[in-house]
Amino acid sequence: MLEKNCDNCKNYNTYFDCSQCEDFDEWEKAEEKEDLVNHPKHYNMYRVEVIDIIEDATRGLKGMEAVNLGHIIRYVLRYQFKNGVQDLKKARFYLDKQIKLLGGK
Repeated sequence: MLEKNCDNCKNYNTYFDCSQCEDFDEWEKAEEKEDLVNHPKHYNMYRVEVIDIIEDATRGLKGMEAVNLGHIIRYVLRYQFKNGVQDLKKARFYLDKQIKLLGGK
């Protein structure tokens, strides 16, 4: 959700919490420009959308092998645009699970 303090009431409400705002249509339009559900910005920073990369990379894999690889790719590709080191740690978590699943130590 688009977060910004309300310019009308100055009470540090976000726009969507403020009953005094009259610019609701403008804020809805701004939110529609960045599709946080279908095409979030942190997954669209490359020439190819991350979901397309994951679909290609996991084709032919089954079960947790596909799931783990998908998470690894997702977190590695978005870390610099979203949660930084936290995303790299998540990728490492799924990489360790993948190694264990495939019989490695």
